Amino acid sequence: KSVRVDEILIADQQLPATDLGLENAGVKYTENGILVNSSLQTSARHIFAAGNVTDANIQTHTALAQSRIAAHNLLHNNKIKFNDSPRLQVAFTQPEIAQIGMNEYDCKAKGISAKIAIVPLTTTVRSNITDQRIGFVKLIVDKKRVIIGGTIVGPHASDMAAELALAVRHKITSEELASTPHCFTSWSEAVRIAAGKLL
Repeated sequence: KSVRVDEILIADQQLPATDLGLENAGVKYTENGILVNSSLQTSARHIFAAGNVTDANIQTHTALAQSRIAAHNLLHNNKIKFNDSPRLQVAFTQPEIAQIGMNEYDCKAKGISAKIAIVPLTTTVRSNITDQRIGFVKLIVDKKRVIIGGTIVGPHASDMAAELALAVRHKITSEELASTPHCFTSWSEAVRIAAGKLL
């Protein structure tokens, strides 16, 4: 059964469990979670923390990335730093919604002059083949045409989000993204088309 709505509230975050006597082990924390450095070490250097216990506002994919780094750092001398950029949020609705990096409100709040391109998924061959016509790709670039954010709504938005996360993290320009081959008849063609509108 499908239900059409104007707004959706997603309340999927959990409060960190910090009432474990952490102070007895020398682990500092706040009401938001356990305090960690960029290597995910706590104030007790032999104790590492990852996931929602460090911040109640992270999604599962970020918690998993943290756990891999914390496990590595616990077992190896060469420490890896956790980089949480860009912010990546996904709602597994129908259609899926993915938001990567900054949005236009973030840009306005930070005084960033941004340019935006929105491309409906119907511009792709895949949309016409599958007769799935709901969705779009929105890209945001700064004045140097560096991709700083995007939103994807449509089938497989969660899969397509990885390309934009990579673009934002590595400061890829719209020209670089638009000139990168994208598989013909894939949903990701909409990303290439949107990038092409920001040259």
